[in-house]
Amino acid sequence: MAPKRVMGLGMPHPCIRMLAYKLHLLQTEWNQATTAGQMLRQSLEVFQMETGFSSNVLQMDYGRYGCLATDGWWKQFWCLS
Repeated sequence: MAPKRVMGLGMPHPCIRMLAYKLHLLQTEWNQATTAGQMLRQSLEVFQMETGFSSNVLQMDYGRYGCLATDGWWKQFWCLS
């Protein structure tokens, strides 16, 4: 629950909850020999090729380079992080 001074009503903030769910998925499935783990790794590689960065794209400035990526799971995660 977000505090009342942030949201006004003490309601859960959807962006914070979405980021928490994505972080949980990455913590549980990343680098595992499961279908979800393999898909996460492959989709990150495609996302990195799409943006054209050879380094970790999630460490780059989203405000400046966010326009290089199409909308999707990783772009949203990049925006939230």
